[in-house]
Amino acid sequence: MDEAKGTVLIAGGRGFIGRHLHSFLKQAGWTVKILTRSAETADGKTLFHWDPARQIIDERLADTPITAVVNLAGKNIGGGRWTRRFKETLYRSRIDATRLLVEHACRWRLKVFVQITGIGYYGYDRGEEWLPETAHPGDDFLARLSIDWEKAARPVEGSAPLFIFRTGVVLGRDGGMIAKLRPPALLNLLSPLGSGRQWMSWIHIDDLVRVIHWAITHPTQADLYNAASPHPVRNKTFTYHLASSLNKAIFLPNAPRWALRLAVGEMERALTGSLRVDARKLHAHLSFQYPKIEEALQSLSLVRH
Repeated sequence: MDEAKGTVLIAGGRGFIGRHLHSFLKQAGWTVKILTRSAETADGKTLFHWDPARQIIDERLADTPITAVVNLAGKNIGGGRWTRRFKETLYRSRIDATRLLVEHACRWRLKVFVQITGIGYYGYDRGEEWLPETAHPGDDFLARLSIDWEKAARPVEGSAPLFIFRTGVVLGRDGGMIAKLRPPALLNLLSPLGSGRQWMSWIHIDDLVRVIHWAITHPTQADLYNAASPHPVRNKTFTYHLASSLNKAIFLPNAPRWALRLAVGEMERALTGSLRVDARKLHAHLSFQYPKIEEALQSLSLVRH
C-alpha cells in the first residue's frame, strides 16, 4: 500500500456505495477510515464512532491526518413507507450528518470534501426535459431535501474544495434498486411501472466509485456535477434489459400508478416520475466503463447465485 496517497474518511462507509468505495480505495493504495454509529465497534484505528442526531463525533479523529472526506451518510430512501415520521428521519439523517461533518472538516486540513446527493433535486417528474446542473429545482419532498442537503455542505468551501455529485439510480448487484427488483424478477413478476415511458437516469456502482476517486485525486476540478450515465433510458427499456440479464421474460402488464400508490404511498411519484439528466459536464472529464444499460446490467452477473 502506498501510504503517501493519504487517508480517506467515509461517512456511510458500511452502506451499499460505501462498501464498494472502501474496497476500491484500499486496492488503489489509500488508507480508509469509516464513521460508524456503533460505539462498540469503534476502535480508533479504522472505525470511528459518531452520532449525527446528537452531533457527536469521535474525538480521536482530531489526531488522525485526513486527506479527503466522502459523505455518503443518510437513511435509505427506499427503506420504508414515506410517512411524515419516516420523511423526517430521511431529512435529519442527511442534514444533521452533513452539518456535523462539515463543522469538523473545517478544522481538519483537508484537500477535498466529496458530497453525494441525488437527482431528486430536480423533483419527481420533469417529463422529456433534459436536466443540466443549472436546471431549476423541484418543489416536492425530495427536491427540498436535496436543496437543504447541498446547502448543509456549502460551508466547507471556506476550508477545502467541495464536490457535489447528484447521482442517478445506482445499479449494483448487492444493493439499491437491483437488490429489490431481482427477487420478483426471478419469479417472473417484473413489469414496467406506470406508463413505462418515464426517463430513468442511472449509474453503475463501479462508475460511481471511479467518479468519487477522480474527485479525490483532482481537487482543482471541484464543482457541482450530475453523476449519471450519458444514456438515460425509459423505465420500460430498463425493465426489459433487467429481465433479459436474468434470462427472464416480462409477462405482466404495467403496474398501474394507483396500485403503486397503495403499496408505497408518496414514493410512487418518484418511481413513476421522469428525470432525464444531462451529465455532459462530468463526462467531459472522464469516460464511464458502463455507459449503456445493456452492458451495465450484464456486467452484474445477476443470474449467478
